[in-house]
Amino acid sequence: KFTAGALTAGSGVTDTTTATAGTFDFTGVGATADDWDTAATPNANDYYQITLQPLTGFNIVITSVSFVHDTDAATDLDFSVNWSKNAFSSSIQIMTGSSTSAGGTASSSTLNIAVGEGETLTLRIFGYDADLAANIFDVSNIILSGDFVPVEVVSCAATGNSPGNLVLDDLDLSADGYGEDSD
Repeated sequence: KFTAGALTAGSGVTDTTTATAGTFDFTGVGATADDWDTAATPNANDYYQITLQPLTGFNIVITSVSFVHDTDAATDLDFSVNWSKNAFSSSIQIMTGSSTSAGGTASSSTLNIAVGEGETLTLRIFGYDADLAANIFDVSNIILSGDFVPVEVVSCAATGNSPGNLVLDDLDLSADGYGEDSD
């Protein structure tokens, strides 16, 4: 019902093996990268990223995001989780926190991110305010939870067995009740 993109890293971080920009290692604790910014605010190039796109005939509503994190920093390394549907021309922050060497789980469960058919949701976990640029920030078990909302077939534009032959409309699944919208 959806396509998920591979986990990627921003061009400002590197893997811990070859120090190649925009890469990370998979280790026993998850995705691992270093060269996180030491500034007190997120750097636009220092992140882990995933994408999600509904398949034809479906919309998605993301209701929660969670992930496991840790760092080798002596104190902590801050993180910010933002989402965008326009390739980060603009974004919305959904949570912030600090990662320590003890690790932890970050979560936000009061979300209502609607992703329509044909749209792509991009989620980025920015790491920043590291003690040293060489500090490692690990993430694993990234979980996006939500609901699939089917789109309604309102007519057939042509005969055949192709989704492109169907005229679709979103179902109105509002809090007032389930049913078709007025279109």
